[in-house]
Amino acid sequence: MRIKALREVLVLCFLSCLVLCLQGCGEETKTPLSETQCVESLKEDFCFIAEMTIIEGWHEIHHFMGGNTVVRFSLPENLPPEEWLRILAEKISEVQKRVNFKVVSDVRIEQDRKDTDWHFIEYLPEKKVYEAQVGWD
Repeated sequence: MRIKALREVLVLCFLSCLVLCLQGCGEETKTPLSETQCVESLKEDFCFIAEMTIIEGWHEIHHFMGGNTVVRFSLPENLPPEEWLRILAEKISEVQKRVNFKVVSDVRIEQDRKDTDWHFIEYLPEKKVYEAQVGWD
């Protein structure tokens, strides 16, 4: 009798948890980052150079689907975006010894994807900004 009651309680607990999880499924949490947090994020996952001007940053959680950190910044226009990206790829590979960044196009550099994580920096020509993303599935 006690085993049957315990089983029923466990099933009810499981169903309650399932309902709570499904209610949050698909919701997205977006948290703005301060300039200091943006700089720290760049230093931790990429690199930070004096020429960068932070524009905005945020951290997103996609429930049951991972999340990412995004930092947008600008660089002086004295060099074309593809040259800045080449410089950044070299600097990141130097600073983050475990990371090998490569230029994949005129507007994008990225790290070889490992499992479910990704790291890239992309130039957004329509906004004239660079966007650094670190994410996971």
